[in-house]
Amino acid sequence: MNKNGGYTLIETVIYTSILALLLMVVANTLIVVVTIYREFDMRRDVQDSAITSLERMTKEIRNAQSVSTSGSAFNTNPSTLVVSALDGSTPVVREFAIVDGVLRLYEDGVDQGPLSSTDVEITNFVVRFSDTEHSELVKIEMTIQGSDGEYQRNFYNSTILRGSYND
Repeated sequence: MNKNGGYTLIETVIYTSILALLLMVVANTLIVVVTIYREFDMRRDVQDSAITSLERMTKEIRNAQSVSTSGSAFNTNPSTLVVSALDGSTPVVREFAIVDGVLRLYEDGVDQGPLSSTDVEITNFVVRFSDTEHSELVKIEMTIQGSDGEYQRNFYNSTILRGSYND
């Protein structure tokens, strides 16, 4: 037996192979974790955009004095919704419209900014209006797609104008 302290070529190849295998396992695990995080983040963006958009539209519709049937575009994709309201004692016109896949709010023609995240795209936005002798109803159908283009979800909402109730 030769006791020269060192490694043989075979030992070095074996150790290097084991190290490479361990690094591949760690790298694959990190890739899976990052992929899952990105998917979760994208789904959260879709959900947050829907919640923010629908809550704001519901609030504005519910408090509106009227829905502008001439200024709005109903039953089309993308629809446009225009409502008239009072801000204190000042009349204001609010418009909800899709611009480049993002839902935007305009007050008296001035852009107030996006209601949905710019990281998602609204691919379907249809507003329906129903005016009966008892009330005015706005139905919203919205499809939001994640940035990867694979995940999308449909959202629905119906709101009655508060001042339109008739007995």
